Amino acid sequence: MKPSIITVAALPQRARPTDPDTACPPQEETQTDYQQRLRKSMRTAINDARRRELRKAAKGKHCANVTITLDQVMAKLQAQNWRCAISGETFWGCGKQYGPTIPSIDRINPHGDYSPDNIRITLYGINSMRGCGTDADMYRIAEAIIRNRSAARHQ
Repeated sequence: MKPSIITVAALPQRARPTDPDTACPPQEETQTDYQQRLRKSMRTAINDARRRELRKAAKGKHCANVTITLDQVMAKLQAQNWRCAISGETFWGCGKQYGPTIPSIDRINPHGDYSPDNIRITLYGINSMRGCGTDADMYRIAEAIIRNRSAARHQ
């Protein structure tokens, strides 16, 4: 049986770049390869979170407990249909190893622990935009960006 192929160009319209200046060429990857790539990326993300929190603790700062396991993160990703929890976009949309479309572990309560009930997997760009703010802050900023972009196109 031939493995299924994920093709960015074959994704639903909302999941594809709509601006021809920024559109990515179609990227093909088997579902198995995509999931293995996510697993490797999430293993690194968990280890990075642990190191980051240990550095904070060593400086006497408040730090979060990192109690999530790789299996729990992969279960989250599967529940999210292997896509960003907020945008529904696939990860690595343009095939880049590092950039705004890489997967990132986002803490829903940014001051809480890295626990199964407090994480979701998002695009790095979304997690960065949200920072220590709320989802409402993030959506307000995103809506302002869209309004500004639309206004600029109509000038």
